[in-house]
Amino acid sequence: MFAMIRDERLRVEVAWWEGTDHAILAVADGAQANRIEAIAASDINADGQTEIAVRHAGEDRAGLDLWAIVRRVLAEVPGRGGCVKGNSFGEQGARLADNDGDDVLEITGTCDGPIGFLRTTVTWRWDGEVYRANEGNGRRAN
Repeated sequence: MFAMIRDERLRVEVAWWEGTDHAILAVADGAQANRIEAIAASDINADGQTEIAVRHAGEDRAGLDLWAIVRRVLAEVPGRGGCVKGNSFGEQGARLADNDGDDVLEITGTCDGPIGFLRTTVTWRWDGEVYRANEGNGRRAN
């Protein structure tokens, strides 16, 4: 598994052993970024598949992109609500943590408010299909 910045976008590549050598068989592009802060692979939502999480940052943005490895293909792990675009969570940062002790990691991110300095913290929880922001769970994060 590799993560890199290519043309100011996050890029993830996954290689598998192909008998005599490794071959890159899955590639996905993510959010705009100019640096990678962390990368990890694990079954974060207890669905039996390995997910790849990459924390990234850019000039004025930071977030977390999430993919699942499904039959040697990278599939976006989608989110709904809050400041999520496809599989990219957070606008000013995001992290994974098991906040409620159920062995499923939640995503907590900071979203820009309607006025630049009014930011909101949002938590997305796995509902079996998508990471969904709980209605009304945002709080100011000045």
